[in-house]
Amino acid sequence: MLNYNLPPELASLRRLTAFIEVGECLSYSKAATRLGISQPAVSNHIRKLEALSGTELFRRNGHSIMLTEAGHALLRQAKRVEASVREMQELIVTLQREVAGHLIIGASAIWEYVLPEVMARFQRVYPRVSMELVVGNSGRIIELMIQRRMHLGFTGDEGGQSDLDAVPIMENEMVVVAPPGHPLVGRPLVAPSELAGQPLVLREANSATARIAAHYLDTLGVTPGSVVEFGSHEALKAAVRAGFGLGMVFKAAVQQELAAGSLGLVHLQAPPCIRQLYMLRSRFGAEAPVRKAFFDYVATYLTPQGWRSGGVP
Repeated sequence: MLNYNLPPELASLRRLTAFIEVGECLSYSKAATRLGISQPAVSNHIRKLEALSGTELFRRNGHSIMLTEAGHALLRQAKRVEASVREMQELIVTLQREVAGHLIIGASAIWEYVLPEVMARFQRVYPRVSMELVVGNSGRIIELMIQRRMHLGFTGDEGGQSDLDAVPIMENEMVVVAPPGHPLVGRPLVAPSELAGQPLVLREANSATARIAAHYLDTLGVTPGSVVEFGSHEALKAAVRAGFGLGMVFKAAVQQELAAGSLGLVHLQAPPCIRQLYMLRSRFGAEAPVRKAFFDYVATYLTPQGWRSGGVP
């Protein structure tokens, strides 16, 4: 049975491969030639393995070398690891060849800031898959999913449809943003009451983003001043930068602007406004390999709390 609890340094495939080559041909120079690396590099791999294992793996015998008892034991184990890795690589190649076709993905507006990077990474793993991303509001994506015109849907709503399986896949926070230099930017905490009467920039009234923003402000007891509505996140951000007012938007949509300093974050002294985001698929019919592969990839790549790396994946 393979020992999967080896320390990372000992489990290095390059190091084990070098050890296997030296162990089989009992020559550092021949091992270096077969591996296409320098002899000092091979010797360094062996020294590190011996240091980590705390024992001698090879013993000098005149001008030649021979394996010690510990070396023989490690060589048997290393060959098992190498064989297991080779089988895994062959399986991956086989799966990649099998996963092919065209994938139509529907996404609500917030997802367009998340999915392109995930799609690009997926396509590097499965080069025979072509993909199409259609962006619309959650209601429209759910409708297209029910009509079987989309393979997978990514929305901010579960859909409430018996023929759709909604998997909570990640969360995102709604934040208040302002132009750089705004009096509310840069302060450690801002009382919600200070938003009262402030001009506000929101998405269009029938969008989920606007509904959530309105509900959140109502929960905080805040009545804004004038409200300006825009039909896209990009237009909303441009309006905030131009000084129309404070903007309420999901953090995924403003990561780059916050990092670049073209927008500032208003830190509210209030519970965060969190929205659950979902991945939708049909509950009926056989699932094509390409659809399952992307579904599984996204479910692994993203966590319920957001991006694995804490920002753009």
